[in-house]
Amino acid sequence: MKQPNRLINEKSPYLKMHAYNPVDWYPWSEEAFEKAIKENKPVFLSIGYSSCHWCHVMEKESFEDEEIASFLNKHFVSIKVDKEERPDIDSLYMEYCILLNNSGGWPLSVFLTPTKEPFFAGTYFPKASFLKLLNQIKDLWDKDSKNIIEKSKRLVEQLKQFMNSFEKKELNENFIDRALFGLANRYDEEFGGFSESHKSATVPKFPSLHNILFLLKSQKQPFQNMALSTLLNMRRGGIWDHVGGGFHRYSTDRYWLLPHFEKMLYDQAMAILAYSEAYRLTKSEIFKDTVYKTINFVKENLYENGFFYTSMDADTEGEEGGFYLWTYEEIKDILKEKADKFIEFFNIKKEGNFLDEAKRVYTGKNVLYAKEPTLLFEDELQTLKAFREKRKKPLVDDKILLDQNAMMDWALIEAYLVFEEQEFIDMATKNLLLISQYPLQHALNHNKFIEPMLDDYAYLIKAYLSLYKTTFSKEHLEKAISLTKETMEKLWDKNSGGFYLSVGEDVLIPQKPLYDGAIPSGNSVMGLNLVELFFITKEDVYENRYEILSSIYSDMLSRNPTACSFFMTSFLLFKKGYQLLLSMPISKAQERVKELYKHYLPNIVPYHEESSEEKFIACKDYTCLSPVKSVDELIKTISL
Repeated sequence: MKQPNRLINEKSPYLKMHAYNPVDWYPWSEEAFEKAIKENKPVFLSIGYSSCHWCHVMEKESFEDEEIASFLNKHFVSIKVDKEERPDIDSLYMEYCILLNNSGGWPLSVFLTPTKEPFFAGTYFPKASFLKLLNQIKDLWDKDSKNIIEKSKRLVEQLKQFMNSFEKKELNENFIDRALFGLANRYDEEFGGFSESHKSATVPKFPSLHNILFLLKSQKQPFQNMALSTLLNMRRGGIWDHVGGGFHRYSTDRYWLLPHFEKMLYDQAMAILAYSEAYRLTKSEIFKDTVYKTINFVKENLYENGFFYTSMDADTEGEEGGFYLWTYEEIKDILKEKADKFIEFFNIKKEGNFLDEAKRVYTGKNVLYAKEPTLLFEDELQTLKAFREKRKKPLVDDKILLDQNAMMDWALIEAYLVFEEQEFIDMATKNLLLISQYPLQHALNHNKFIEPMLDDYAYLIKAYLSLYKTTFSKEHLEKAISLTKETMEKLWDKNSGGFYLSVGEDVLIPQKPLYDGAIPSGNSVMGLNLVELFFITKEDVYENRYEILSSIYSDMLSRNPTACSFFMTSFLLFKKGYQLLLSMPISKAQERVKELYKHYLPNIVPYHEESSEEKFIACKDYTCLSPVKSVDELIKTISL
């Protein structure tokens, strides 16, 4: 019978997956590094997450292999980290990996000195090359560990300077156009989406839905059309689960055809925000349908007892995407006389359309890929869903992470304002109430207290600000203000400005994340929070902090105008947006804000003051327009 290692006592489902590996894993702990110091051994750090396909592949090939486990146990101290549990650790060593290799990803494989300095990094290694690498590193360490340690310490000092040095300059409105045209240069006119090599069939394509939000909120039609086309192409593609709703992580090709099948809570939240915004602009039913089906997927699979879970695995019983794929014969048998039209419309082939990513051969299985976005075939899709429910479901990672729960609350509240669906706001307010009953922490259902990090604060503040503009309850505004004050006290860099990701003493270098990657960075979200709080309260502290933050962003945006598109959303609001006072009874204000959402007015921040009369006062650049008494009059006034 297999004996468990130390990971058996961890809460993370990802760490528990490795609890019966023959590798003598440690969680990230001082105990592990003390052992490495005492025995003068290098540290092998492996970082991943539970729904990551290639993490599973490396576990099966290498970490369950007795020869590799024996070598690791003899010559290394091995540490496993769940990247979602400790994003600060992941962020630091991923930055090193990208600097070293010009690329990164998961599983992240890093070799450290006993005092945590990295000296080599990569991602997935097949078994043979991994064993060869382990031997090489062991030999190097045995021959010259002193030199490796000295070089690594110098490198860490250089990393500190690189990661936290910014040439501050004023961010001006030209940066908005530079970001818009930068995205336009990377836009795939045929299939939507954005990438450096958008004409290459095999370059992966990521949703990056913060790009979509920025383009839509620009209110410039050519850029809005790019966003809408991308959303429609994603909806027809294999990245969209036509049967069960929700989006997979990303597409492995230009066409949105073949996805990596994990489903992340944060991707669903960003999709709800982007498709709700698109519906506000167009009133197209396909966007509304996408929002409703995405929320339904979350409710059925990632929601329990008022909390949201983190992700759903890519693999089922060792097969990537097995839960989602169909053979030609299955479709014929299940749909019977309705099969032929369905097969033609959804690109179902006898030889399959699903390409094995490693072997580059067709597997005989199919992912549904529609000719065009459609609301048709609903009965057939429901029939397939009923059949699919009999299959073994992918594993759900049941971590309850504060940042991702708050992000989903923000998305649900925005969807409520657009669609006036009471269930959406009920789910969000229930979740926020439950969160408030816990001490503020990164993981709510954990056996160890993990200090809240920047993203936890940023997304929770954003959720409360969205709830405020829905209810105009002073309680929600005060909660946002209180959390912002705490974030500024704990995480603001008092010397250079900007927010640190965490202040964990066990992390080698404090990081200040600016780049908007899979989701908007904590600094970008805090940027939007600061602008909204300034517009609502008119307090200089928020404007001053935002201006310092924007001066830090100017350095990165000078080099890469599209790197921080969500921050540019806040800058667009700061430069071109309106403060909108709803001076009226609070019950009227709650009605009028929903009326406002029926129009496309993306760069307005509503706030409320109690009054027996009913009027709207829009202000911009310290100048207020004449009061008006209806939404229609307001639209005419701010359109002049």
